[in-house]
Amino acid sequence: MFLSACGSSSSSNTGGTGANSGNCRTNGTTVSIGGNHGHIPPVISAAEVVQGTQTTYTVAAGTANHSHTVTVTAAAFTALQGNTAQTITTDADNTGHSHNITIGCA
Repeated sequence: MFLSACGSSSSSNTGGTGANSGNCRTNGTTVSIGGNHGHIPPVISAAEVVQGTQTTYTVAAGTANHSHTVTVTAAAFTALQGNTAQTITTDADNTGHSHNITIGCA
């Protein structure tokens, strides 16, 4: 279901969206990492969704021995406020690869 996007060097909203049964404004989000090989996903709280300010998060190394960053834009937060899941590509961050992350509503 999730694919790793190799070679990208910048964060971008891939335009991926989906219906969601949760409520991001009340319950916060769930974050899944495509092509995960040991990373720990960022936590995006309900308060951050409501605030809606573009924010860069760290996708922690975990057992992967390297981390990535991902930028959630104001437009992506607006979609999350409407309980629409978003798929965003991480920065490669000098690792030679990136990951698609999917942010849904808890």
